[in-house]
Amino acid sequence: MKTIVISCTFTIMLLAGSAASASPLTWAQVGNIDTLVPGGVRNDPSSGDSEEKAWIAGVLGIPVNNLTYSKVPGSGGANWSPVENTSDIFAFDLGGDPSWFLVKVGNGGTGTHFLFDNAENEQYAVVDFDEFGFDEVTIGKISHVSIADGTELTPVPEPASLTLLGAGLATVGAKLRRRRKQQAQ
Repeated sequence: MKTIVISCTFTIMLLAGSAASASPLTWAQVGNIDTLVPGGVRNDPSSGDSEEKAWIAGVLGIPVNNLTYSKVPGSGGANWSPVENTSDIFAFDLGGDPSWFLVKVGNGGTGTHFLFDNAENEQYAVVDFDEFGFDEVTIGKISHVSIADGTELTPVPEPASLTLLGAGLATVGAKLRRRRKQQAQ
């Protein structure tokens, strides 16, 4: 009898735990839907990590060397969670707060690579599956998610530009000095 009670208790705990993990995430947890970066859709099913990094850098206008890029382990479709009161919006915990994230999906939609601007609650990738162009929501179509951060180079003025600026300021100063001398006489 004692064994049956323990087995039933354990089974109930397992069922309660699995039901809790299957519940949708709330909007308060995930923030708003992340938006596609302009020009952030690509159709290339056979690209690798270096091609993905170069494409992201090109879309964002950032030198490849200034971009950090990594695939998120376990980011396939099985690890995405629905967002409450929606049928086609899902979220994935990125494990950090990158500036951008890339979702690679299988064939059948409008593209295979989708680059999103990570906004609001940056820990979560929040995606409307309508963006992918599939006829129906198929979470299993997600191959992987990659995250990216980077900065643009800050332009440094060339010495010639500084020389021209100095010459211009000296000319203006000289003109003002002459004008004051003429007014004083």
